[in-house]
Amino acid sequence: MNLVKIVLSAIEELSEKKLPKGKTAIQKIVYLSLPKEEQRKLYKPYHYGPYSEMVQNIIRSLLSLEILNYKDNELKINNKDNKFSGSKSQEILKTISFLKKNNLTSLKKIANFSKVHYLYFHGKKKTPANIKNFSKFIGWKNISHLSNDSIKNYIELSQKINN
Repeated sequence: MNLVKIVLSAIEELSEKKLPKGKTAIQKIVYLSLPKEEQRKLYKPYHYGPYSEMVQNIIRSLLSLEILNYKDNELKINNKDNKFSGSKSQEILKTISFLKKNNLTSLKKIANFSKVHYLYFHGKKKTPANIKNFSKFIGWKNISHLSNDSIKNYIELSQKINN
């Protein structure tokens, strides 16, 4: 797994599909694209949902190498002919296609979905009530305010995304 290529692929694909492409969106798209074992190794709960220090360090490095620039809260690839670009990640393509098909295209919806996904797959108790309670504990209060039906919908989508 080449995480640099996955990050660049996410930025490029989000730009082409006119979806949010800030640092938070990239964190969530990469998270949702990875196999569960990699999610568990790389991601932890953080303010805005699942967060990976490694993904953040890759973004910082690509910015310092001027492969990326960050303007108006969006990441953009400066030169698509850099040595890291190339074939698109199939996982990223599938994830973004899934999100669009299920109308999860705003940053808020992507973040909420990734939070419920994280709690469902990496938590112990998988009911909407338990997800709501644990989300309060880790500081994801917006999830605790979602309806049980919304959480059930996110759970159903979580079960489908990587299948």
